[in-house]
Amino acid sequence: MKLINNSFRLFQFGLQSKTHHRRFCGYNIFRIHQCQTDFKQVRLFSKLNYEVPDTDLRLISDTIFEIYKDNANEIQLSTLHNALLEQGIRCKTDPRFSTFQTNLADWKESKKSENLDGTKCNKDELFSLIGDSTCLEVITKTLGRQCIIPDFQSFSSKIHAIFDSVRHCDTGSLAKEDPTKFGMSLCTVDGQRIAIGDAEIPFCLQSCMKPFQYAIAVSNYTSQYVHQHIGKEPSGNMFNAIMLNQEDQPHNPMINAGALVVCSLIKPELPVAERYVHVQNIISDMAAGEYTSFHNAVFQSEKATSYRNFALAYLLKEKNCFADGTSVEETVDLYLQLCAFKMTCSSASVAAATLANGGVCPLKPERRILNSDAVRNTLALMHSCGMYDYSGVFAFHVGLPAKSGVAGGLMLVIPKVMGVTIWSPLLDEKGNSMRGLEFCRELVEQYNLHAYDNLRYSERKSDPRVLKRALTDNEICLLSSYAQLKSIERQHTHHLNLV
Repeated sequence: MKLINNSFRLFQFGLQSKTHHRRFCGYNIFRIHQCQTDFKQVRLFSKLNYEVPDTDLRLISDTIFEIYKDNANEIQLSTLHNALLEQGIRCKTDPRFSTFQTNLADWKESKKSENLDGTKCNKDELFSLIGDSTCLEVITKTLGRQCIIPDFQSFSSKIHAIFDSVRHCDTGSLAKEDPTKFGMSLCTVDGQRIAIGDAEIPFCLQSCMKPFQYAIAVSNYTSQYVHQHIGKEPSGNMFNAIMLNQEDQPHNPMINAGALVVCSLIKPELPVAERYVHVQNIISDMAAGEYTSFHNAVFQSEKATSYRNFALAYLLKEKNCFADGTSVEETVDLYLQLCAFKMTCSSASVAAATLANGGVCPLKPERRILNSDAVRNTLALMHSCGMYDYSGVFAFHVGLPAKSGVAGGLMLVIPKVMGVTIWSPLLDEKGNSMRGLEFCRELVEQYNLHAYDNLRYSERKSDPRVLKRALTDNEICLLSSYAQLKSIERQHTHHLNLV
């Protein structure tokens, strides 16, 4: 990789010094503060109030070209692709690169080039390929080390080591699956991704579906309305216990009784099939359109033997926990259909990352899917009630919102950082994935991710959100470009709010 020379940087960006005030294209944009860990934080001061013009996009595209060009004054696209991939950004499948991929396919066809590794382009062609500000923002943010995990390559190595270390957990009851199956995937709030092992094998979410359906119900109504019918306390009993609280309501939405009530509140005016499709569409949006499916054999099997859930539903009906006009049969039917909802670790981790990101999918950030109050309340209940009657122990040791399912799935949400999904069919006596539990314990043992870890004074753990070195000259140039894009975006949004 070529180091962009000082004269080019000073001409293009007007940088006045390496660690103090800097100017970019004549606009006073930001100041970089040197922290003890050499992590740079950005403050934006631009007064722009318009959308990103082509001239600014071209300037930023040219900066990327100057950094990654070869001796022939061309850029090999695989070099840029690999640099992003090292930081967890999957250009080929990331929806934020859809315009780039479309342009690239057309361009390769015109050039009769068949693979990315052999494709080179000049400065003008790179600008034409990139196509929009969204793609440029992801590139400059990632390579300028401003993603939530700035040193993703090192972080990925440690995650692989943790995954390998918990393979030895080979005891426990079996969730009707191959006991050797073990997959893990994570997605950060910036769309950085890791997938290991059997991360692409579909499995039924079972109880991992409960946080999603609760968040959807609260988004459709309000938390106040939903909790007129359901409590907020851990039950201290098995997830399928035929028991209500002192107010004759389900203890919380994360156990079967509470989930039945939640299902009764999801689009009750529609037929069951359309209610299921409504939930499926929202979760598909949360997963950025990645794998979702339905396991009809599991649904039919559980429906034929779901006496306990029917007993719970009729108890709820007797205690007036359902809204007027609720059909017990339709409610149980929808509940069992949602238990048979299938995802992979990869797709479920993106949906979990949407919760971590406050209801906005990291891979499709152009619109909000769930309102922020619904997400906050969902995470609070996952933290206190998500791990069956092991919830208190899990909160003590791991200290993060999570939900497990009896098919071996475990979904972990680290707010404002990432979503993680682990799947291993070996279960403990509570119905939680043995390897999933061990992975979560090891994760917070190595990193400052427990909700009550002291981020500033920890001597034993490291913080993956901190870059423990100074930025290089090239990274500073890319950071400058990212700062300009964000400044223009914020000022444009401010301008629209005033119109």
